[in-house]
Amino acid sequence: MSYNMTVMSTVNLGYNEARRSDPPGAATYMSKLQIKSVSVIEALAKSLRDRILSGELAPDTPLPEVQLANQYGLARPTIRAAIQQLTLSGLLRREANRSAFVPRLSEEEIRDLYGVRTMLELEVVRRLTERHARPALADAALRRLEHFGDQPKWNEVVDADLDFHLALVQASGSRHIAHLYDLLSDEIRLCLAQLRPAYDSVSRLAREHRELLAAIEHGEVKAAAGLMREHLDQAVGALTAPRSTRRSDVAAQRHSRRGTRVPAGRQRSHA
Repeated sequence: MSYNMTVMSTVNLGYNEARRSDPPGAATYMSKLQIKSVSVIEALAKSLRDRILSGELAPDTPLPEVQLANQYGLARPTIRAAIQQLTLSGLLRREANRSAFVPRLSEEEIRDLYGVRTMLELEVVRRLTERHARPALADAALRRLEHFGDQPKWNEVVDADLDFHLALVQASGSRHIAHLYDLLSDEIRLCLAQLRPAYDSVSRLAREHRELLAAIEHGEVKAAAGLMREHLDQAVGALTAPRSTRRSDVAAQRHSRRGTRVPAGRQRSHA
C-alpha cells in the first residue's frame, strides 16, 4: 500500500516591500523571512503517528526504512528524521541492529507512566475542586464521549478521552503541570489506544468522566480525587492484565469500588 503525502508549500509572509519608516536595507532582510507551514518530515511523522494510534500499526510492528520509503515515495533520510521524532515522543522505539518498531509497553513501564500521570492529575483535581470549576473544554469532550454510537472508531474515543483530561490540566492554571503532561501525552495516547478490550461500551467510559466532573464542580475534594485515582488505576489494571481477562477483571474492579461514586442526584447529565 502506498501513501500520498499532502504538504503545504512555503508561504511568503508578505515582507517583500520595505515600509517608508524602515531603515535602508530592511526590504532585503524582510524579504527572506519565510515560513514552511508543514514540512515533509512533519507530515510523514503525523501520518505514522495516526496509523500507530488508530491501531493500524500494532505493537511490535517493525517499520523498516526501505519499506516506508517505498510506501510513501520519500528518501530514506526523510524517513529516518520522522522516525527520530516519533522515537523521542515514545511512539516508536529503536534498538541496535533492528528496525524501528511500535513499542508494547511493559507492565513496569505502564505503572511508571501512570504513576507520574496520577500524581499530576490528582494535583489538577485538587486545584479545580477548590475552585468548584467546570472547564468548558472538558464539558465539550464529555459530550463527545456521551454521543458516540454503538460502534465508534476507537481512535476518536481516545481523542475525546484525552481531550477531557487535557482540558482539566489546562484549566488548572499550572504552566509546569501542562508542560510535563504534554511530554507524556503521546505515550498516554498509545496506552489508551491499546485499552479498547477493557471497555465493553463507550457509555461506561463517559459515565466515569461525568461523575468525576460533577465531583469537581461540587467541590468534593475527597470524592473527586478518589474517582480520578480509581479511573487511572482501572486503566493500569486493564493494560497490565492478560488480554483474555481484561474485561472481566476490570468489571469486577468497578463493582467493588462503587462506594466512591458521586451520588446520582449530584451528577450532571448532558444526554
